[in-house]
Amino acid sequence: MDYNISKPYKLGSLHECDDNVPKDHNFGIILSIDKVNTDFNNNKLEVIANLISTSFNTDLLYYRTWFSNGFSTEKAHIFTPNNK
Repeated sequence: MDYNISKPYKLGSLHECDDNVPKDHNFGIILSIDKVNTDFNNNKLEVIANLISTSFNTDLLYYRTWFSNGFSTEKAHIFTPNNK
């Protein structure tokens, strides 16, 4: 699994690149899971998302799953830090 975390300094930067991102979000996290990783599932995704949310002490919006170029599904799930 690969992680890519970007933090634009200007609010709205991510929204300019992808209008599905809410305007007030200022950093993005991409998790890349190789197709051969067949034991990865939603439970493991939730564990990772909760760890990231808690580490940054901020809500984490999970809003899209990309399957390949041009093929994705939109989600709407917010992970809240464990210490809130």
